[in-house]
Amino acid sequence: MPSASRLPADEPGDPRPLKEFHPTATLEPHPVRLLKGKRVALGLTGSIASIKGVQLARELARHGAEVLAIMSQPACKILGTQAMEFATGQPPITEIGGQVEHVTLARGGCQLYLIAPCTATTITRIALGLGDTPVALTAMALLGTGREQMEFDTPPDPPVNPHLYRDRFGVPVVIAPSMDGSMEANPAVKENLLLAKALGCHVIPPRMQEGKAKLASVATMVAHALRHGGPRDWEGQRVLVVAGSSTEPIDGVRSITNRSSGRTGIELAKALFARGAQVELWYGRSPAPVPEHLPVRRFDSVTEVQTFAEAVGAKPETPDKDDASADGQAAKPRWDWVFVPAALADFVVEEPFEYKIASDATPLSLDLTPAPRLLDTLRPLAGKLVGFKLEVGITRKELTKRARSRLAPEGPCDYVVANLAGKALGGETTEVLLVGGTKGEVITELSGPKMAMAHGLLETLGGRE
Repeated sequence: MPSASRLPADEPGDPRPLKEFHPTATLEPHPVRLLKGKRVALGLTGSIASIKGVQLARELARHGAEVLAIMSQPACKILGTQAMEFATGQPPITEIGGQVEHVTLARGGCQLYLIAPCTATTITRIALGLGDTPVALTAMALLGTGREQMEFDTPPDPPVNPHLYRDRFGVPVVIAPSMDGSMEANPAVKENLLLAKALGCHVIPPRMQEGKAKLASVATMVAHALRHGGPRDWEGQRVLVVAGSSTEPIDGVRSITNRSSGRTGIELAKALFARGAQVELWYGRSPAPVPEHLPVRRFDSVTEVQTFAEAVGAKPETPDKDDASADGQAAKPRWDWVFVPAALADFVVEEPFEYKIASDATPLSLDLTPAPRLLDTLRPLAGKLVGFKLEVGITRKELTKRARSRLAPEGPCDYVVANLAGKALGGETTEVLLVGGTKGEVITELSGPKMAMAHGLLETLGGRE
């Protein structure tokens, strides 16, 4: 009787595992793989939004993750197990068996648990500690990691349930709700979501559209997965990014602006979010879209963003007891770091015309006046201030010299990211020098996609804090 056909990795003498031949092994990797070497458990529940599971798993894999799907029975009916096996390269967990998969995952078998979509019913199961599905049982086990020996040295006042502490324990559990708007508005569901948060779950806000609490976009869910499953080397840092171009009015229609795309600032804000920072983005009028997970405040002119900064400086945050030093000195600044890759105007029209200047008006003269210097205003609000210097048609030596002129004590900056415009202005790639330190030396040189440059910059600066 002829033997059954064998897959390549089953041949004698070939030690390579089968997964090396699976299509997941040939996915084009993301330029920065923050999840490399990490296993992400992806929980799928009984929402029609579970059809996004294949795309979500693939995007996580592009960031370096090994993805293991965990599916409830309703999710299996909607999506099918073979689709997720194809997407991840391994069979999904559909029931808990003798391998006690939930315990294995809680004991180090995964580094992140993402439930997307997470239905109202699953939220209730998590909040009440019910483990009657593999998705909910895994959440129950993971939310207990790191708490086994938790004790109070001194009873808290007022008394609290130790199981409701929102401290970060063990493996992060991230949930992405998806349900009808009537269910989202149900007081019981709202209460259960608050309880799930109190138990330690991180919640990705849904998109409220068409009367429904729709699942967040795949890009947003991946961003949160990176934030909670990645290196978190900027966790706890309060950071402001000022990005994009300003547009200065000439008349009621025309304006002075530049060719900046704003991509460098967007990628920098995305990288900070992914690495755990508390990010705030002030963004000018530029074509690059702002991801929905980033908090943003828009501005048009350099005067407008200057007003933002002056308002923050006029109303400093109320310091905590721990913020002020023992000798009564001022509390720490508003932001730990401020990055200003914005392409702001150096000159503005002194008195813009309120009407549209006639097209045949010749000759036309405009009186320009120096624009407010944003870096000087931001200096007292920043623990560390990182300026950006872009030049055209000069040598590398001269570029470095001009960057040094902006460093303290002569200038307002602690570091300067300098580049010659070239293809960087409005393009996808860049080449930069990071200048700083006590002697204003070139700390590092970075080139490539702006996304990779942003992460490289943060890795370098994070190590010099």
